[in-house]
Amino acid sequence: MIKISVLIPVFNQEKFISECLDKVLFQTLKDIEIICVDDGSTDRSAEILAEYAARDRRLRFVSHQNTGVAAARNELLLAARGQFVIFLDPDDYYPADDVLESLYDAAISHKCKAAGGEFSILKKDGTVRTDFPEPRLSGYVFRREGVIDYHDYQFDYGFTRFIFDREMIVQNKIFFPAYLRFEDPPFFIQAMLCAEKFYALKKVVYLYRTGHKKVDFLGNDGKKLCGLFSGIRDCYVLAEKHKLMQLRNFLLQRILVSYRREFFFCNDRGMARDEFQRLLNVLAPEDLVRLADQLRQWLLEARIAQKKSTALQNKSGRSGLAHSVKKMIRRIFPFLRRCKKAK
Repeated sequence: MIKISVLIPVFNQEKFISECLDKVLFQTLKDIEIICVDDGSTDRSAEILAEYAARDRRLRFVSHQNTGVAAARNELLLAARGQFVIFLDPDDYYPADDVLESLYDAAISHKCKAAGGEFSILKKDGTVRTDFPEPRLSGYVFRREGVIDYHDYQFDYGFTRFIFDREMIVQNKIFFPAYLRFEDPPFFIQAMLCAEKFYALKKVVYLYRTGHKKVDFLGNDGKKLCGLFSGIRDCYVLAEKHKLMQLRNFLLQRILVSYRREFFFCNDRGMARDEFQRLLNVLAPEDLVRLADQLRQWLLEARIAQKKSTALQNKSGRSGLAHSVKKMIRRIFPFLRRCKKAK
């Protein structure tokens, strides 16, 4: 019996895919399968996958033209045969050899449809971050080990730390929406709501690599911004439906803190601007008030900065800072109008 299917979507990761696969193949849990989709890579990724597949029959892969990570993950889900599934990105890896065995044993022994561990971040300088004091990232670690009801957890990030019962996922048609960004939180929340409870391990089970690529939300004709707003909207609707107040607060923090820059830039892109309006339309009145209050605060800060930059310009002749602040002020006003319109 295949206990866990490890699902890896691959796109141009020749630099890191070998380390990723080695960490999976050396896992102490041997009853696994590794399925990869080479999603239109133009480097040696497919060649490397073929070499690994020839050496270990537990690994199989397919290659095709690029369809996007959401479609690739859905394809992997439908191809999986394991009792549980887990997703892994090809530039990340498991920090210990017993990760899969620990997750599987926890889920089976406690009769849970999902089990997860803690998150870590590998920085460009080689240091590893395992503490997350920021409230909006607090769910990356668990307060205690044991069975936890999702209503007591209410977090939306880090789905790759979890194994999920495959039949539960497929039978309930829980798939990734076709967004170019923020496609995984809606999947994660739906899966956790369906599982209802999960076993939390006080053990780092996933290492996320940073510093080697730039996440650009502003390219692709605004489609990435549209995905961001659509994904947050989907999550917010789920939070409202299931009365997940803590999750609602996290999502508002995504808007106000994590993606502040991206929200300002949506004014420059028609599709993204319309998608943001649809997001505003589902926000609860009290959250619209919070958003509007924060925008007014930013407006006040921008005006103060504008006065300072104007004074600096008068002394030095530099106009770049003043121009940048003026553009930010112009972006804030439409958001305030939309908040009032959505009310």
